[in-house]
Amino acid sequence: MVFYSCAEYKSLLEPASNRLKENGEAVGDLLQVEGGEGFAVAKFSWGSILVPSEFANELRELVGKRVSILKMSGIHVRDLTGVDNG
Repeated sequence: MVFYSCAEYKSLLEPASNRLKENGEAVGDLLQVEGGEGFAVAKFSWGSILVPSEFANELRELVGKRVSILKMSGIHVRDLTGVDNG
């Protein structure tokens, strides 16, 4: 019998680091939104975060735009396109 060594399986969708903490904010150009079971993955150039699936359609409309996703007593999504950063 032959055994091969391999890395332990780790889902890219599961790490706690991908979830916004309370009062956390994700800002950047939204590249893609993918759905999952009970959650959606919002992909930015710097990485991705998990949000509840009920925000998937709203976020899909914002793909290609600069957005802010804030977790403060719930999830708040804002289109930052055209907003001055200074």
